[in-house]
Amino acid sequence: MLRVAYGDGEQETWPIPEGTARAALRRRAAPAIALQSPTFAFRGLRAQPIWTPAQAGAPIALFCEELEAAFAGIADEVKRLVSEWCAHPEAAAAWRAQEEGLLDHGRWKKYELWARGQKCAHACESMPLTTALLERHAGRAVMLDAPGCSYVSLMVLGTRVAPHCGPTNHRLRLHLPILLPTDTGQKLGIQVAGTLVPWVQGKVLLFDDSFNHCVSLNSAETPSSSERLINKVRAILVVDLWHPQAEKWFPEQHRRRPCKKQVSHT
Repeated sequence: MLRVAYGDGEQETWPIPEGTARAALRRRAAPAIALQSPTFAFRGLRAQPIWTPAQAGAPIALFCEELEAAFAGIADEVKRLVSEWCAHPEAAAAWRAQEEGLLDHGRWKKYELWARGQKCAHACESMPLTTALLERHAGRAVMLDAPGCSYVSLMVLGTRVAPHCGPTNHRLRLHLPILLPTDTGQKLGIQVAGTLVPWVQGKVLLFDDSFNHCVSLNSAETPSSSERLINKVRAILVVDLWHPQAEKWFPEQHRRRPCKKQVSHT
């Protein structure tokens, strides 16, 4: 299996034979697709920065449809967690800092449901509806194998994330916006391969994070009190999905289903 190290020192094991990984490494001499530069580039996978659910195939389209249909319940779970964080941001240990060296300014946290191929038991118990949806679509659409992750991403106005590319092209990334700051005077979204894709509350956004992408939540002021903070945060459910053409490299029968191994993040 392949051991991968990230810029922040964190490591994870991908369920990929090293020979397969070597074949996927992008050689410096190989022509690179503009603005797409993952460490691992598997051949034969459609290179497209922004996707629609229909373009991603039936399994992903069905998952997106069910997510949007369940938005109200998912939003209730996320809003409760975010409200707790806003009231006591320094005491909310379950929210981990994003520490990949990408944060230019501000605050960027994540509440992990799955990470490093493991289920985060405490977090999943706190979001039962969301967890049930992820588990129901695991394997065909949702990627539970590393480097697949599922988490709530939280940013505060004034946060800037530097342009970067994800480590591999065999996954797609889904955003489901839950909370978006109001009265910002700007269109909020993620810039992917030079195009700003707006976030729309309750509507999924699909992109290939092996393309260059960045986020800038510009603000003239930095929130200081918990009373104001709840109106100044952006909260998004992030789910990694199997690239619809990944079957050649990662047969569906070998993909991880709902994890038996769990870790408790308290």
